[in-house]
Formats: sequence, C-alpha cells, structure tokens
Amino acid sequence: MNKVWLITNASGSFFIKLINRLLAGGDKVIATFRYLDVLIDNIDFESDYFLPLEMDSSSLQSVSDTVKLSIAKFGKIDFLITNGIYGKLGFIEEFSNKIVKEEIENNVLGTLNIIRVVLPHLRDQNSGHIFNFSSISGFVSGPRSGIHSASMFSVSAISETLYYELKPFEIHVTNVMQGFFQSENTQVKYIYPEYSYENFVKKFHKKKNYAHFKEESNLSRGVRNIINVSEMADPPLYLFIGGNADKLARAKIRRIIDDMEKANVS
Repeated sequence: MNKVWLITNASGSFFIKLINRLLAGGDKVIATFRYLDVLIDNIDFESDYFLPLEMDSSSLQSVSDTVKLSIAKFGKIDFLITNGIYGKLGFIEEFSNKIVKEEIENNVLGTLNIIRVVLPHLRDQNSGHIFNFSSISGFVSGPRSGIHSASMFSVSAISETLYYELKPFEIHVTNVMQGFFQSENTQVKYIYPEYSYENFVKKFHKKKNYAHFKEESNLSRGVRNIINVSEMADPPLYLFIGGNADKLARAKIRRIIDDMEKANVS
C-alpha cells in the first residue's frame, strides 16, 4: 500500500533526492518549504502523488493549514520528517541573545509546532513514524558549532522523550543525525568575529575541511537508510547517516566510556 510522507523544510540535495525516490516508488509526498519554487524546480517526478506547499514552521497557523491540506489531499500521514534548517556557525562569545533566540525558535519551536499538529492524527490512526533530523550536531559539538548544537541537542532530547511517550500508540520515532552531504546548504551562515584570532576562525571555516565528506555515494546511501528504516517493524531510535556521522559518534562514545572509567573511584 502506498505510504504518505510529510517532509518539512525539504531543501537541499538530500531531501530532493529522497522525494524523487519516494515518488518513483509509488509513495505520496507532501513537501514543504518557505519558497515553493525551490521544490517545484527540483522535483523530476511529475505525479498527482506530489503536493508541494509553502510553510513557515515557526508559525503554528501555517503548520496547521499545511496539515489540513495534506489530510484533505491524501487522507492520512504515515511518515513525518521534521528538518531544522536554520544554523549559524561561530564561536560562543560571538552570538547575541537575539541570534540564539532565532536559532531556537526556528529549529526547536518550529519542530515542536509540527509535532503538536501532526500527533493527534497519528494517535487517531494508531500508527505512524516520526523522523526528526537533528544532525550530527545533535550528538557531537565542537568549535564554532555550540549554538547550533544547542538547538540540535534539544531536538535530540525531544526525539528521545517522544520515543517512549508514543510507544503505547504504535508510533515510532527516529532521531536522524546526519553528517555532511554533497548539498547546497544555503541556510547555514558563517560568522567571522572581529577579534584577534580572526585568522584562526577562518581556518576552521575553510570548505576544504569538509570536502572529503561530500560524496554522492553518501547522499544515495543516506536516502536508502531512511527508506530501509521506514520499512522496519522495530525501527531504531538513533540513526547516523552521512559521510562522517558514524565516525564522529563512535569517537564520542569512546570518549564518554574513557571518561567514565577515568573518573570512577574505587
């Protein structure tokens, strides 16, 4: 039976590839973005099963309108993908409270808006699967990613809580922590401070540091991972995809174990 996917903030090469793959497989897709032409111009598969909509996840009214149109068009939602696309990179002391609030409002509150509106429908049908994209920054933080990681760690915490809260309703939750893909991620903004260590910051921001992670094979593999997990009877809570996600996650896990053993006093 054809499944219905609601994919929010579906920008970038990864989601375009995922949407085309789902449509080619006969599934139905509602894809949202603030700019409708971005979606329409990049979807190769023409089908009555595709519904592109403008949506601002920071607006509860916009989210409610989107979900109403989705249910009216396809009758249900089987899979929900939330994607926080707002991110600014820089060192902690560079960020004003205004910038931090923008990050939280777009990524955390936007995700909560979508979940609040969709969950009643999933509970009524006693089924569903939520994929929250929190990125690898929701598991591992590092230089210049602190504020973005703060928002993504919040999304990871929301996912973990929902995993247990929704089990009685046969609703699955998977927290997706993606690494770097070959993608035009125009939403991520780089901030260069006016401090004495400016050259140090620019060194961190050089794109060549990420070049070896941006491989087309990783993009295709990530899409297959999402589809494979969606077909599982008992899907995982944690899903690491993308060129470097697994490597970074394993390194952090080893560090945590080492620190626990180091601090253990007999």
